[in-house]
Amino acid sequence: MTSHPAEAEREGFCVPQWGDPAEWPARRLVRGEYSIELIWCLYLPINAEGVADWVEIPAHEAKRRMSGDGKVF
Repeated sequence: MTSHPAEAEREGFCVPQWGDPAEWPARRLVRGEYSIELIWCLYLPINAEGVADWVEIPAHEAKRRMSGDGKVF
């Protein structure tokens, strides 16, 4: 965790002003069988039932999206 905006952006804890939150990777803690793991994910839009969900993405996909090579704005 960090209080520095640029570091928070790099680490996946915030979205830059120009970024699309639906396309920008985020960090999430998930509980495994024996540990808690920090993963990369994309948050999905809220569905008709009012439930927001997320999908895990690999680290290389998160880095690609954050580099500007993916659609992020």
